Formats: sequence, structure tokens, C-alpha cells
Amino acid sequence: MGENFEPLRLCEKNLRNLQDLRENLEPLNVTLLNHQTFGIFSILSILVGMLFSEAAMSIGMMALTANAVFNRNIANNFRTFVQNRALVGLTLVFFIVLISGLWSENVDWWVNRVRMKLPFLLLPFAVVALPFFDKKVYYPILAFFFWLMVGVCGYSLGLYLLNVEATHEAYKLGQVLFTPVMHVRFSLLVAYAIVVGVWLFLEKFQFRFSIERWLLLAATVFLLVYLHILAVRSGLVSFYAASVYIMILWMVKSKRYVLGMGVAGFLIIGSTLAIRFTPTLWNKIAYTRWSWSQFERRERLADLSDSYRLATIEAGLAIGNAHPVLGVGFGDIKDETRLYLQQHYPELLQQLYMPQSQYVLFYAATGFVGLLIFSFTTFLPLLYQKSWQHLLIGSFHIMLIVSFVVEQTLETQLGTAIYGMFAVLGIRHLMEDGRIGK
Repeated sequence: MGENFEPLRLCEKNLRNLQDLRENLEPLNVTLLNHQTFGIFSILSILVGMLFSEAAMSIGMMALTANAVFNRNIANNFRTFVQNRALVGLTLVFFIVLISGLWSENVDWWVNRVRMKLPFLLLPFAVVALPFFDKKVYYPILAFFFWLMVGVCGYSLGLYLLNVEATHEAYKLGQVLFTPVMHVRFSLLVAYAIVVGVWLFLEKFQFRFSIERWLLLAATVFLLVYLHILAVRSGLVSFYAASVYIMILWMVKSKRYVLGMGVAGFLIIGSTLAIRFTPTLWNKIAYTRWSWSQFERRERLADLSDSYRLATIEAGLAIGNAHPVLGVGFGDIKDETRLYLQQHYPELLQQLYMPQSQYVLFYAATGFVGLLIFSFTTFLPLLYQKSWQHLLIGSFHIMLIVSFVVEQTLETQLGTAIYGMFAVLGIRHLMEDGRIGK
């Protein structure tokens, strides 16, 4: 009998030892799992992964989610999450795609799209598990991202300077500088990094030395120059949209309308000069005009990157108009786009794109119902409790909303990470300030 109970005695002894360990650690304010530190390292992994490794990006997202799930405060965190309409609203992106499977026939592609939108289900809840997210936490993360972008852009510009003439010729054919990830998404990161640099400078952020602020300003100017040399339309349009937003916000708050108009004039003159005297940007604009003229004449369509964009947007509008209420479902959107291209642009069948606009894509896949929900979801974090008044966070949402018009930003892992990560970090910071949803 004694032998049978020996394992029970051993378990009881181990439980007593664990209890003693916990009692010894608690006075020292030490925990076996530090959710703050673990969460921050997960975020940094995602930021690094955006530029260098999809695996690091995925691991960071899974780790951040695990940090929220395996948490003794999970019940309180969940209550905080459901009380925040901005965070809950972001999850609707996932559920729109999920529910559209009810009227999708291509299950494999539907599953692929649902998997791509999983961060919208996980990240909004995961970020709440960070116990603290005030300026002392948020700003160093932004600075890490900023200097990471400066380093990568510096390397890219160095390659350009080694091959200036060859690069200028390449831009005449629609090519771009070296970027570590897809140039369209990378240009968005550069544009946002510029706004981050401006914000940190205005907030007088520094790790230790006062000279850091002026280095920050110089690096921001460098990124601004680089963005125009890179000459990717999505990044430039998003940046100037954010610039207009910042200018209007400043004028409204300061009531200095004359000076604001002067700044607007400076932006117009500066952008005009940038177009005229930046060879890569000038060649990119010339190529775009030529490409669109070729598309109108239906010539050389298979050789032009803009052909796919314009044709798939046309296809998405046609599909949505044919199924205006609920669309064709995310599972079938790729097949329907292919069918339209086969009928109207057979030269483009070698590229099986979906509509190259996030809004048009949701219209085609989920009709007016899904488009309205998606539009509500993307505007809610900007409007909820006047978050648009926060220059940095408002600028980010303006930039991404503009990108949704001309890009299917959320249909890649990187695009989903960019929007999901920076959106939830901004919301979490405003919660710390007491401005959103606590």
C-alpha cells in the first residue's frame, strides 16, 4: 500500500517546493514569465522580420499571441480587449473573409485567404497583454524601427550610387532600386519611418545624448530624399497624403492658416522640383505615362506591370457590379478574376492576380455589405475617440487607407503585418494615455 502512494507523496512534495519558491520570489517582485519583456521582444522580432525574414515575423506573431494566451491575467485582458471598440473592430477583417466561405466554392483559396487574415484575429487581443505601453515603451520601439529603416535604406542607396547610370536606365523600364522586400510594401515602411522621425524629433526623444535629436532629424531628411529616389508611387502618394493631413491638422489646432498655406505652397514647389531633378522619379513618371497610354491602346499588355493592375481593378469592379450584395466570396475571387481576364485581356493570363485595390477586392468578394464593413473597420481606429488628433497615429491610418485604394495591401503577409502591427501598437499606446477604451 505504501509503495502505491509513493508517487502521490512525491507530487505533494514537489507542489510544496513550488509554493515555497513562489513565496520566496514574490517579495522580490520576480515572476517566472515577464509578459512585458517577452511581448516587447516579440514585437521587435516582427519588426526585424518585416525586412529580413518571414519566419522571424511569424515567430514574433505567434510568440506575442502566446504571451496573451498563457497569461494568468487572461480574463482581465480579454475584458479590456472587448471594451475597446477600435481593437474589436480590427477583428472584423478576419470575420468578413471567414464568413464569405459560406458562398465560396474554391475552398482551398478561401482557406489561404483566411490564414492570411489570422493576424487580425490574434494581434488586437495579443497587444493588450503588455502591462505597460506608455512613451517609455512605445517610443524606443518606434526608434528601433526608424534606425532599422535608416540602415537598410542606406545600404540600398549605396548600391544605387555604385550603379547610377544603369539604375536610371532600369527605371525607364519600370524597375526600381534594390529593396529587401517587395518594393511597394517597402516604400510604405519608408514613408511611415519619415513620419516616425518627425514625431520623435517633435517629442524631443533621445536615449541619452541631446545630439541624438539632430541625428534623428538628419536621418529623417535622408529618408525623405531616399523615398523620392526610390520613386515607388504607393509610398510617395501615401507620404504626401499624410503630409496634407499633418498640415491641415496643424492649421486647425494652431489657427495659423496663412502660414499653413505657405507650407502647402512649399510642399507643391518641393515636390515639383523633386520630380524634375530626381532622375529615377522623372523616369518612373515617364514610364507610368507611357504604360497607361499603351494600356488604353491595348498594346504590349503582357510586358507592362501597370497592365495587370488596371485590368484586375477593372475586373474587380465588373465582378462586384454583377454580385453587388455579397460578392462572389473570397474563395472564388481569384477564379472570377481569371475568368474576366480570359474574356477581356487574354494576354495577361500568365499572372493570376486578384483586384489590385483592397477596397475593390472586398467589393468583388463580399459586395456592398462587406465593403461597408471593411471601410468601417479601417476608419474606426482613426475616428474612435478622436484618435485622428494624434499626429503620428492619424498619419499612419491616412497612409494605409490611401494605399488600400491602389494596392491590395492586406493580401500578403508583409502588408498584413505592417497594418496590423502598427495599428494595434498605436491603439495600445492611446489606451495607456487614457484616450481610448480603458
